Amino acid sequence: MKVVLSLLPMLSLCLSLHGQKTQDWLKPGAILDIFHAKLGPYAERDSVIDFLNNEYMPVMAEAFPQTYAFHIEGIDGDRKGQHVKFWVFSSTAVRDSYFPVAGGRPTDSYITHNEKASRQVSTNKMIELFRGWDFDFKTDWKIVGATEARASLEELPGLVMDVHYLAKKQNVSRRELQNHLATTLQQLKGENSQFFLLYGDRDTRKGTYAILELHAPGESKKEQICSSGLVFEGALFSSYRIW
Repeated sequence: MKVVLSLLPMLSLCLSLHGQKTQDWLKPGAILDIFHAKLGPYAERDSVIDFLNNEYMPVMAEAFPQTYAFHIEGIDGDRKGQHVKFWVFSSTAVRDSYFPVAGGRPTDSYITHNEKASRQVSTNKMIELFRGWDFDFKTDWKIVGATEARASLEELPGLVMDVHYLAKKQNVSRRELQNHLATTLQQLKGENSQFFLLYGDRDTRKGTYAILELHAPGESKKEQICSSGLVFEGALFSSYRIW
């Protein structure tokens, strides 16, 4: 399987994302954020899905220049049952133009765009369904490697996204770990799977790695990944459906 791997320049992809080309977003320097929503006590799944898919995400997808957002839902693992905003920034510079410091005050640009977007979303539904975002596990990830894109994965809605978090301590040097990760990506196989190497750029998992697998339903290569000889934090494994 062909592998594109670099720990400095980022990856350019060619998939279709709700009518958007992900090559427009997951390009060199792109940042990925996974924001888990805190639901209200009476929020029902159907109402949450309807609101996110038909009202909130369409607005968020276009609210902030040079970013894109879509809805994923936890279907297995640590985040099962949770709803997530998967937010893509086209570069580190774009991310910093909205959030210059980890955990710090957002910029005036972010505030302006957010206020405009908020006026297009039902405040009553937001209050009824949500209690904010879970920042305890938030991490800004960079894609630093990937296997060859698959034609069967061109349309993201309905596919599954698995995230395998590597343990912070691997008992090898950084260079040895990077070499092992490169070898692991070369060995991963799947006609209906694509594998991505993520590096924690900021926040909770800063300086750590994760492997993200995009695959067709029922075709996870979890066993391949977990038997690679790398040390994973199995309790954190999360699998999501892309809406």
